[in-house]
Amino acid sequence: YTVQRTEDSKEILVKLTGHLAFMGLFHDLAMLRVFDKSEAEIAKIAGEASPAAEAKPAEPPPAAVSPVAQPAPVVATPAPANTAPAAAPVPPPANVTAAATAVTVPHLCTAAETPIFACSTGKKRASVCTGRSDGNEQLTYRIAPLEGAVEMEYPNGGAGAASAFQRGSQVVQDSTAVNFLSFDKGNYRYVVYAGDGENGRKGVVVEQSGKRIADLRCQSDAMSAISAKELDRYGMHVDSRPLQLP
Repeated sequence: YTVQRTEDSKEILVKLTGHLAFMGLFHDLAMLRVFDKSEAEIAKIAGEASPAAEAKPAEPPPAAVSPVAQPAPVVATPAPANTAPAAAPVPPPANVTAAATAVTVPHLCTAAETPIFACSTGKKRASVCTGRSDGNEQLTYRIAPLEGAVEMEYPNGGAGAASAFQRGSQVVQDSTAVNFLSFDKGNYRYVVYAGDGENGRKGVVVEQSGKRIADLRCQSDAMSAISAKELDRYGMHVDSRPLQLP
């Protein structure tokens, strides 16, 4: 606290530095000294003003400012990968027959043929294969030992199915329908048959001069697509002779 009086102009220059609570007291004391107050008057003023100044409650310290919570950094969501859509499954060619896609058993057909009948009779394997040659539908019958080469193939000259085979159907003793195709070779008649349904009886009957001499029943690895609808498309004649099953 500084007080300065200019003698020539009688102006009082006051410079205040300090707590606001004591500024009034210091100012009053300074004015008394400046204007030649007595020590007793100064002490009286100081004694009256001091308690009041001391009684004045101290200003509370400024409230602590809590740090402002910073928002969590925003993490950019990665853009989804530009993956190409899965390719749609390609359907099989229209000219692939159901029999070709369903065959999972051993057979005697070539790569250019499709089996419509195949089975193991225990010691031998028999197959009927379909194919085309010179625009004609063909059927070929083959039989061979399980581990041997083909011992019989019919027809040999690539004749069409309509001229080499006949077809037929009859109801057997258990009241199930059996479809068959047959061919004659000398005085022997060979009949490949298949009953309706997945578990229908299947096999090959061999006749000599109208008498059954063998019934080679399928034991395992059997499949058949021989049905009335399948046989109709070859244009074969109907075999009116009965199928001689035991």
